[in-house]
Amino acid sequence: MKPSAALTATGCAIAVLLALWSVLDFYSATEVMAGPAADTYKIADQELRFQQAAAALPPAGEVGYVTDQTENREWVMFLGAQYVLAPRVLVALDKHPHSPWVVGNFARRFDVAQFANARGLKLVQDFGGGVVLFGKGAP
Repeated sequence: MKPSAALTATGCAIAVLLALWSVLDFYSATEVMAGPAADTYKIADQELRFQQAAAALPPAGEVGYVTDQTENREWVMFLGAQYVLAPRVLVALDKHPHSPWVVGNFARRFDVAQFANARGLKLVQDFGGGVVLFGKGAP
């Protein structure tokens, strides 16, 4: 027995509807899982934090980097800053002390001028939000 054209069209329509329903179900489930926690490390927020510092730095080259954080959080902050400031290459100040510019990426409030003096840096500009630009040399 040969299926009729109407039966074939109905079968195809059902298959298409099931496929569309599956795609919509997958999309909504993914959206719910990602939700507000999709950017756990707040990498997207770093673009706003470093926007002014990026404009003040040369467009490429090595830039020193300092932070007040240690261990795991230090790496998260460093990678977020490196992502936003690319193609500049961030190098820890203690590993490459010859960079003319140094970006500070801080999570706590403290005396930035004192921090700069202790490391032989000159405070160029505090952009707020924990982002500070230093230059080399005595203040």
